[in-house]
Formats: sequence, structure tokens, C-alpha cells
Amino acid sequence: MPTSSQNIVAGRYDLEEQLGRGGMGVVWKANDTLLKRKVAIKEVQLPDTLPESEQASMQARALREARAAARIGHPAAVTVFDVHKEDGRAFIVMELVDAPTLEDMVRSEGPLTPEKTAEVGLGVLSALEAAHAQGIVHRDVKPANVMVLSDGRVKLADFGIASLKDDPKITATGLVLGSPSFMAPEQAEGHRSGPASDLWALGATMFFAVEGAPPFDKGQPIPTLTAVLHEDMPAPDRAGNLEPVLRALLSKKPDSRPSPAELRKALEDVADGRVPTLTATEVSDPSATQSWAGPPPSSTSPVADAPREPEREPEPARTTTPARRRRNPLPVIATLLALAVVGVLIFIMLNAGDDPGPSNEAASKREANQEDPSPTPEETQSEAPSEAPSEAPPEPRVPAGWTEYTDEETGYRVAYPDGWTIQDDSTDTSSTDFSDPSSNTYLRVDWTDQPGPDAAAAWEQQAASFSQDHANYQEITIEETSFKGADTAAIWEFTYDEGGATLHALDLGFADDRYGFALYFQTLEEDWAGSQKTFEQIKRSFRSPPQ
Repeated sequence: MPTSSQNIVAGRYDLEEQLGRGGMGVVWKANDTLLKRKVAIKEVQLPDTLPESEQASMQARALREARAAARIGHPAAVTVFDVHKEDGRAFIVMELVDAPTLEDMVRSEGPLTPEKTAEVGLGVLSALEAAHAQGIVHRDVKPANVMVLSDGRVKLADFGIASLKDDPKITATGLVLGSPSFMAPEQAEGHRSGPASDLWALGATMFFAVEGAPPFDKGQPIPTLTAVLHEDMPAPDRAGNLEPVLRALLSKKPDSRPSPAELRKALEDVADGRVPTLTATEVSDPSATQSWAGPPPSSTSPVADAPREPEREPEPARTTTPARRRRNPLPVIATLLALAVVGVLIFIMLNAGDDPGPSNEAASKREANQEDPSPTPEETQSEAPSEAPSEAPPEPRVPAGWTEYTDEETGYRVAYPDGWTIQDDSTDTSSTDFSDPSSNTYLRVDWTDQPGPDAAAAWEQQAASFSQDHANYQEITIEETSFKGADTAAIWEFTYDEGGATLHALDLGFADDRYGFALYFQTLEEDWAGSQKTFEQIKRSFRSPPQ
């Protein structure tokens, strides 16, 4: 119990008793002396081994995500009332739910019937749909976070804190191991979590509810994670009509899991005693096509300048399709970094009018006139006057010392400097990362085959959400532009703080009647000016998929 001087939070919340303690903090029962009601308060506590600056940054992040969670506003989600920070302590004030968790209920009373499990699943699904509509992924759905009220309703808890458990700075301490039994395969491999990851965890949670044990639990984290990645769902003994639903949700591939609409219909069938027709199928719900893109973690360490032209005669630019370098799950398992979804979340979705795409004002304005990737003689003359401008050779689309990448699925092409690495997501083929290992300079190319009609409107919508969830967000511009004949194109340029550094980001979003693309370019603020030539060459090299 805190001392008397620490007993009052924000001048109004009187901490009364400790309700629980976990890897990320303590939950208190408290009295709101202003509104005369009982509340629950989570005090965010981070490992002492983290530097104070990192702790402060992560506390701020937790509070930002809690503010975002407050927007969910659904009866099946535990309500976030308030956030507060004082004297180095961070607090999230939430609705106090007087009910056991699903985990406690199953442990004390035994497994639920398939019908009751389906009813619980429907409640959790409703909360997740409301969260996903706000661009929020829970990332830690599990029985211990599902509260079951006496009237059968459920409440999903711990929104606004789960993403900290994903942070490699936390998992590297060894103090927070997450919940491997309820972790989607893509999370276990260190890939980004999306709405489909929450649905996988819902499937594992319902398996626990109806069978009395998690589907892949092996008693220890490493064997459990190995089973999550490589083993099929074990044959259930009690699931009955729920079995095909569980198998569909626990598909290893996110795009093979059912959509929320398909899942709701199947769970309603099971709850009413009917056999569902659901099988694992490609997700058709628009929310499942969202691309949850995030830049790599920032760093304050010295970084190299933008790539320079080599002094010696360069080799001809290569135009190969390099082998894609996949993330290797073994180091993740070996070090228990099972939730290493790094960086901040940037919601990039160029579909249904919700396209995102930050980008640099000056650079994108220069790009506006670059419909032809090779400058005309007049353009070459204006940029670099010479005594014989008509004889000046045009700048090559793929500069010397660069390599051209061809996307295997769509056929788009883009060039990148030699020495950069390519990393794409085996669970999300619509996203490919290119990064300079000697600096924080980073490019992500995202695409969708369901482009929206207005890129600028999509960026405006995303900026409103992004600005609330990222420290010291400073918008430089959002404006329409033109790019290589696209039907709609817009730029979004901004800066924000992460991990003690200021990052400068530029996103160019554009779409035609076939595809939408976002070219997201980011580096440290101090390296921004020096990196613009690199980004200009990247944009000049881009080629849309062939007809």
C-alpha cells in the first residue's frame, strides 16, 4: 500500500487496496472522490533495468494508447476514464468490474459448454470489432483479460497497455514474457500484429474456455511457442459444434482466418445449437486488409550520411529480383522475444477512402512534375546548367550503385542503394521494408488492390488519429500532388518523438484503378536534409505493376 502522501492520485483518486499485480504494473481499487464512485487504477510499472529516459518514453506511450482506448466506447470493452502522470508514476483510471475473469471461472468451475463459450466469444468479438474500427489492436486477448459478469455479459480488459508487452526493450529484460499460449504465430515470429492476430487469440481463448486448457500449452515458453508456430490445433474433446470455428481461427496464416462477419454468424449458430458452415477461408472483411505499418525503433546513436555516389567507376545498376530475407523465428524463440513487434504503429490503409501516406512537402512538390522518370534536357539544364545543356545525359532511372527490386506478387519495381537490406513480412506480402543498416534511414512500400478514391482525405483522417498517439507530433503538410499519372495522390509530412529522438517522416500515397501504394520514408531529423537525394532517386525509380 502506498504511503499516505502517495495515496491520492491526481488529487481525486484515493487508492484503497491492491487488486492484482502483473509484469506491467499494479491494479488498485480506488475511490473517485470527485464523482463518488469506485474505479480501478492501473499503475504502469516498468523494469528498473530500463534507463529513466526509456521508462518515461514508454510511460507516455502507455498513456497515449490508453487515451486511444478511451475512444472505443463499447459495453463489451472495459472503459478507460482518465490517465494521469505525477512524480514519475503513470496511472490509467478504468471502470471497476466486479466479476471473475474467464480464466478464474474455468479454473474454479470447469470448462464451459460450446454454447456458452460461443456466447462469450460473441461478446469479445464485439469489443474487438469496436477497437479495430478505431485502428486499435489489442494484442493480448487471453482468458485473464476477459471478465464474465453474473448476467453472462463479458468485458475485455487491458486495452492501452498490451502494446508495451510487445516492445523489445521490455521483452529483452526477461521480466515480461507475455502469454505465449495465446500468441498468434505472426506475433511469435516478431511480425506486426493486426486485427487477424486478435482473432487468433480469441480462438485460443475459446479453446481454453471449452476444453479447460490452452491449445498449444507445453508448460514452458519455448516449447509452447514452437507448438504455436509449427503444430496443428489438437483434437478437442468437448468443443462439439465449436470445433470448425476454432480450427478456422487458429489457422497459421492471418489471411485464412474468418472475417468478423463470418465469425459472428458461425458463433451465433453454435450458441443456438446449430452446426456452423464456417471453414478457414480468405478474409473478406475490409478491416482485415488494413496494413499496420511501423518504422523501426529510433536510436540516438551516430548514423551515417545518406549514400554518396562512388568515386570509382561504378558497376552498372543491377536489375534483379533479390531473394527476400524473411524474419527468422528461431532467435525470437531462443531469447523469448516472442512479442517483438518493434516501433510505433502507423496505420497505413489505402482502401475504402482510409488511405494513409505521410510525405515531405518540399520533396513531394519536386516529385509533382516528375511524371517521366528521366528528366528532359530542359529539366536537366535547369537543375545543373552547363555550357552544352542539350548534350547532358539524362539521369538513369536506376542509379549506378543501386539495385532494382521487383515485387513478386504485383510486379511493381523500385530501386534502392547497394548495402541496404530488404525485409518483408511472410504473413503480409503487401509490405516490404528497405533499410540502411548504418543509419536510421528507412523505406517501407505498402500496396493494396482495393484503393480508395481520395488519398488526401485518407491522410487527413489518419493524421487526426496519429497525432493523438505519438509524442510531439508536428504536422508539416498534407496536400494533393501528382505522381506518375496516378488517379489520386497526396503527401503527408510530419515529425514526432520516439525513444528520445525526433524522427522526420514523409509518406507519398497514390492510387489508380488497380492498386494503391504508400512510399513511407523516415530518418532522424538531423539527417533529413542529407537524405532527400536518396528519396528523390527512390521515387524516380518507382514503376507501377505492368498492365
